Amino acid sequence: MKRIAYILLCILTLFSFEACIKSEKKTNWEIQYTLESKDPYGFYLFGEMLPHLYPQAKIHFIPSNANIFTTSSQQQKSVYVVLAGAAAFSEQEMRQLDDWMYEGNDVVIIADEWDTALVQALPVKVLNAHHALDTDTADHTIDKVYTLKADGQRAAYQSKRMYYNIFPGFLQADTAQQQLTEIAWDDKGNICAAVLRIGDGKMVVATNFLSCSNYFLLQGNNREFLSDIFSYTSKDAKNVYFMVASQKRTNRSDWSVLWEHKATRAAIILSFVGLLIYVLFGLKRKQKSIPEIAPLTNDAASFAATIASLYYNKHNNRNLAQKMIQHFLEHVRTSYQLNTNVLDQAFVEKLSLRSGIALAATEYLFSQIRQVQSDSTEINDAFLHSLYRNIQQFYKK
Repeated sequence: MKRIAYILLCILTLFSFEACIKSEKKTNWEIQYTLESKDPYGFYLFGEMLPHLYPQAKIHFIPSNANIFTTSSQQQKSVYVVLAGAAAFSEQEMRQLDDWMYEGNDVVIIADEWDTALVQALPVKVLNAHHALDTDTADHTIDKVYTLKADGQRAAYQSKRMYYNIFPGFLQADTAQQQLTEIAWDDKGNICAAVLRIGDGKMVVATNFLSCSNYFLLQGNNREFLSDIFSYTSKDAKNVYFMVASQKRTNRSDWSVLWEHKATRAAIILSFVGLLIYVLFGLKRKQKSIPEIAPLTNDAASFAATIASLYYNKHNNRNLAQKMIQHFLEHVRTSYQLNTNVLDQAFVEKLSLRSGIALAATEYLFSQIRQVQSDSTEINDAFLHSLYRNIQQFYKK
């Protein structure tokens, strides 16, 4: 009974220790730019929401520098979603983005910091602010945010802050632009999100990057906030191209920068065409044909004839074995660059390594060679045949 009680006490102690370890595990409040992270400021829940936001679409998760405008099908309506701490587009990407939306596709950009080229192309001014709160302690201040649903109804949502401000920046709309619609505000009346129509497509811009985080979406019915924002895009989209990163990088390789400008693009094309014409006209032979060189005589055939004559005429197995060994050692010197003066264990290991023949097979061959050289065994037909087969392994390599 004492032993059973002792075992139960050990088990209870082990469980208590494990519980203490789990209780001491601290929550990671850093921003995690990944859909796999279930930390407060990761984006796991947002990744789970995407298939529900676009039930008919195929979700494509793309890297931050991917250019989807040349790969998407023009026959299928698509949505391009950028979730980034900072968003940047090159001039070429901006032109492609504009053409892409004119064809009827939609774009959603949710970011805190906006590149100059992107801001200049939009009828809004983006005022950025820092996410981090001033103090190191948790700030439980409640912020309200309001949305205008696609059906014209207004909705209000609560946002509790913890270490970060969920809505750090806001937009200033150009009232002269009639195609722009304000769709979200904070409790001070600042615009958090807007939608503008470009051709047959729409662009949704928002400054509340952390409103897609697990921390925000777990508060109340805040998942409806994102549903309101994405309700302005097409629900019948067939493809959704989604990226999440700390920074949406521009695709600015050396070739892409040169290709952006018409003058350099035309110069590159003309250079390649000129080079192609030069190669085609330069294919004509400019020198006389080189006369055919007579093939070398096959010394191996004559050597084989000599060996065959030696065996069949005199049947001298020892002499024949010595000739085979001499020829083999010459092959080792020329093919494997090894000195054959000393056939010790180190030499055998080097030959096995360079030839790829197993060490055991190499050692057995050289034991036969030593027997022939020391005249310590009778060289009958069976021994001669075995020596021949072992040597042939090296010739076939």
